[in-house]
Amino acid sequence: MLFKESESEHSASVLLYWPEKYDPCGPTGEHFAVKSERSHAFYILTIAIIARLITAVIHFHAHPVPPLTDWGYENIAIALSISGGHGYGSPFFVASGPTAIVPPGYPLLLALAIALFGTGTTAATIIIGIQFVLSLATIPVVMFIARSHFDIRTANLAGFICAICVPIFYRLLFIWDTTLSGFLLIAAVAIAPILNWSRKQSVAIGIATALATLTNPALLPPLVAIFAWSAWRMRIKPFLAVIAFVIALSPWPLRNVIALHSFIPFRSNFGYEFWAGNHEGTNGQFSQYDTPIYSSAERQEYLGKGELTYMREKQQLAKIFIENHPREFARFCLKRVVQFWIGTSSNSPAPATPTLSILGLIGLALLWRRKQIFVLFALPLAMFPLVYCLTHVQPRFLAIISPILAVLGAYACESFLRILNHWPKPMQQ
Repeated sequence: MLFKESESEHSASVLLYWPEKYDPCGPTGEHFAVKSERSHAFYILTIAIIARLITAVIHFHAHPVPPLTDWGYENIAIALSISGGHGYGSPFFVASGPTAIVPPGYPLLLALAIALFGTGTTAATIIIGIQFVLSLATIPVVMFIARSHFDIRTANLAGFICAICVPIFYRLLFIWDTTLSGFLLIAAVAIAPILNWSRKQSVAIGIATALATLTNPALLPPLVAIFAWSAWRMRIKPFLAVIAFVIALSPWPLRNVIALHSFIPFRSNFGYEFWAGNHEGTNGQFSQYDTPIYSSAERQEYLGKGELTYMREKQQLAKIFIENHPREFARFCLKRVVQFWIGTSSNSPAPATPTLSILGLIGLALLWRRKQIFVLFALPLAMFPLVYCLTHVQPRFLAIISPILAVLGAYACESFLRILNHWPKPMQQ
């Protein structure tokens, strides 16, 4: 075995949580029962609803909810193209034909919303409302994870962090896959330790991973790592899950072969994203004014060359820049690592972001002796940021793994409080 799990860890992973917790650090060094704590999920969810409503009122008071046609996002442009009968294409609000710049998961959901509610402010408000519900649904999952691996006090604290920490839920106010992606990733962390990898479960995991990948391809590396960890613990080779994944994913690349005459398994825009953070005149960050939506020069280049040629040429320009400026590229990558974890950006939502990251990483470090649980939490934190450190960073990327950081941050805080609780009291005079 690569890691040896203690008997108590194994029992906790099977039973999810003990009815009462035991602390080995009693005054006599013996185990003693700690009074059971109660879950405060109802109050935490109430606080979460209030916090999100206040944030939404403040945000949309300054910037009222616009109709869908006024949101400058590629996924909305594609959804509008679908609803207009022009197929899956035109990601920059001009007729440009088929596209694979964004995977189909979220645009298809938006197209369904447009079919039901139109393209006005009402539709935009309903979509944000759905993201609101997803953000709330993340909290019980976070509390379940914290209670399963730690205790109810840590679960309450983790839920409270998710309820009030603005960087975790601020992105629900923007119509993108961020909230859904965060929910899918934290759900994978929740179910991975309790899977028995039956046939039905294996097929379900393969299909669910494919659907998550079609929503956000950046989820694929951490999801594969998480479920590989789970299968390894059970000494299972998940061939059935892999087959189910390939079958469920296959309609998208087959569509791309037919529509774009090229094998594109996930999305076509890596070349552009790579160039966006690595070219002459950049500081390593993304600028929306270099996109074909806002730049007429880039839009004309995209329309004139076609999507695939445009993306290939951008990737080649990025490679030339890196070959000519290797030290600058290394500096950009290091800068992006820091930016990812502290949320530094011109539109970073709150200064709480670096605090959440620091607490989360401290909590992860404290898990070092619990090898298997350490690996479970470390995998998504290590795998998810990799591609962004090579391309460019935006604050919404960290929001996807912020629920995991909330669990670890709560564990760090609870561990600190337990240390204080056992600190020798000063002698009375």
